[in-house]
Amino acid sequence: MSAESFTLPALQGDTLTGKTKLWSIEVRHQDGYGIIVTTHGYKDGKMQVSEKVITEGKNIGKKNETTPFDQAVAEARTAWTKKRESSYAAIDESDEEVTRGKGIDDSVPLPMLAHDYNKRGKSIQFPCFVQKKFDGTRCVGVPQNGLFSRNRKSYPHLDHIVAELNRLPPTMILDGELYSDTLTFQEIVGLVKRETLKAGDEEKQQQIQFHVYDLINEMPYVQRYANLQLLFRRYKFKHLVLVKTEHCESEEKMKEMHAQYVTDGYEGIMLRNKGGLYANNRSVHLQKYKEFFDMECEIVGFKDGEGAEAGCVIWICELDGKTFSCRPRGTREEREELFEKGADFIGNKLTVRYQEKTDDGLLRFPVGIAIRDYE
Repeated sequence: MSAESFTLPALQGDTLTGKTKLWSIEVRHQDGYGIIVTTHGYKDGKMQVSEKVITEGKNIGKKNETTPFDQAVAEARTAWTKKRESSYAAIDESDEEVTRGKGIDDSVPLPMLAHDYNKRGKSIQFPCFVQKKFDGTRCVGVPQNGLFSRNRKSYPHLDHIVAELNRLPPTMILDGELYSDTLTFQEIVGLVKRETLKAGDEEKQQQIQFHVYDLINEMPYVQRYANLQLLFRRYKFKHLVLVKTEHCESEEKMKEMHAQYVTDGYEGIMLRNKGGLYANNRSVHLQKYKEFFDMECEIVGFKDGEGAEAGCVIWICELDGKTFSCRPRGTREEREELFEKGADFIGNKLTVRYQEKTDDGLLRFPVGIAIRDYE
């Protein structure tokens, strides 16, 4: 590639507070190296710029040898596509060539998202249905089409689940969670999004099941769940699991059940109105309750850990214009790898779990749960 620079269409997205966030990436050729320049920030605000220098190409001496500039362009394309597949849209919509074949399928229905019971609990009508909240990755299963994230990104592999899903009629579109009680959340995320499997991955993937808690159609939930019960009685599955759904008479009872679910190792509790219709957006008919909080914050930088954690990544995140440090969950090996690739994740969303907000609006005891690049 002989060009002196390479630029992809600028992207923009909206925050929950109504701000417009901007993100762009380009590659510059300088002194034989490829320099990836990422720019991000809020519209009408100060933009932050980071650079990553690529000093080596790949496959040296082979027919498919790449220069440092070629390699930088490939990495920029990957970063752009991840951003485009999340909550960002192109300002210049002439991006068809970049996104073609990257796993987005607009024909796949978007799953219904939950409100926070602490904020919208008055909309839950007791008695309601409740379910355990799983610490897995959201999944929409479309017979004969595959498994998809909540942003319609196709999950590769997981053939053991797809084979059972394809036994169903094409109208039976399932909503649930890819989950395993023998794998950590980080392991599940890595296995479901990995396109090229490593040694031992297939065996680990067999431990992942599709836990189904809803059926996407126009019926109220009480009928949708009844149909799921009939479906699972008719078909005997090993890797598709119907999530147990229980009646709950009151808020007091819900909190008792929540305490038991947490004791059993689950994340919390989900509440569903019996007559609630399915919506392809956030709905008051589906709510989550837990005694800690999660928030998605943008990664604006990273730094090296100190002492025993030297070489392990610490994320720098932004919330309402203020920055804070956030230690992610994961093994030392995982965090060392993240530190090596830290610049690739700037601009991505990090799910941060915290106990409460401080008086100045920052998060108390923040822990990084997952970078949302798997959806």
